[in-house]
Amino acid sequence: MKHPSTRSIACSRGSALLIVLALLLLLTTLTVAFLSRATFERQLSNASFSQGKVDLAGQGAVSAIIGDLQLEIVAGSNVGKGTTLPDLTQGGTVTGYYYPNAPATVIPAVVGFTAATGLEDLLKISKNTVGFYSGANYNTGSYPAPSRASPVSTATSSLNGRVISKVRWNQPLLLAPTSSSNFAPSSANFVTPDWIYVARDGSNPITWDSSYAYLPSVAPTTAPATGTAGYDPVTQRYAYAIYDEGSTLDLNVAGSPSTSTVSVTYSANQKYKNALAYADLTQLPGIIGLSAANQAAFVNAIVGWRNFASAYLNNTSVFPNSYSFAAQNAAAFDQYVIFNPNGFLSAGVSGSYPYAGSKYPQGPPPERPKPYRQRESNR
Repeated sequence: MKHPSTRSIACSRGSALLIVLALLLLLTTLTVAFLSRATFERQLSNASFSQGKVDLAGQGAVSAIIGDLQLEIVAGSNVGKGTTLPDLTQGGTVTGYYYPNAPATVIPAVVGFTAATGLEDLLKISKNTVGFYSGANYNTGSYPAPSRASPVSTATSSLNGRVISKVRWNQPLLLAPTSSSNFAPSSANFVTPDWIYVARDGSNPITWDSSYAYLPSVAPTTAPATGTAGYDPVTQRYAYAIYDEGSTLDLNVAGSPSTSTVSVTYSANQKYKNALAYADLTQLPGIIGLSAANQAAFVNAIVGWRNFASAYLNNTSVFPNSYSFAAQNAAAFDQYVIFNPNGFLSAGVSGSYPYAGSKYPQGPPPERPKPYRQRESNR
């Protein structure tokens, strides 16, 4: 039989062991949590750093393109060709003003492709051996047109198999697509842009050699002999397509309803074209060839979905082509366009019933305040 003191000592040792194990578990948990958090923070930091590098590369590409556009303005203006500058200051000296040499230099030159139907909005693409601008109206002697693109097309597979196809280039649908399921430009004259490579020194190499290859053994702080491998490695690449958006319509605003489902019948305000809302959507490519009834259905589908509340449409109307505009609905739309001071981001009218066509053409007058005693009695 053990002595009671012996049992007490054994119990104490057992308790100490449990406490030590619990502390070890807690310490292990904290260590694992710290290492996990440190690993996560490092991954997050690397992702943020990589995103920052991509942003800087993108900003550099945009700055280079804008600089080329500015150089084109100079080359095609009075500074470039010596055109007599009109006296706009009544005897003073005009500075910082560029007067176009010819109407053709008012807008950027079309470069990199052959203009054709379906490419009306396209101005420039990055293309090898093609200058950023050309023609007799540009002083290319004093202001040579930059030619930065390499002979490598964006449609050529890179080492990781990635390409930028015609479909992806037309993802914004600024060019007429081949079909509703194929977004590639319908015109065969559209060619995929070429890559522009950017070396470490900021140059744009066109002919490749070993000096543009990245070698880990060559530190970026060293300056090895020109022409040696890894001397000036390529750090990024970009390509561009520049569009003229002046001929496009903003469908957040453009288009007014038709009061007839047989053919497009606009309100009397439409003919004045005093707002983008009165643009004739039936003239759009792909819509102009539809039947009169389908044109009316298309116009009302766009306007009805967009201006459902402002035109007081019936609640049973659903997208896409079952909207019907009566005369009072069209009048409510006109009032929204003409009298709404809040812009197109909010409804121009409120309430449950249209008041268009009533004796209050711009809405019912505000209710007169009730006498003070009457309001007190109604509480």
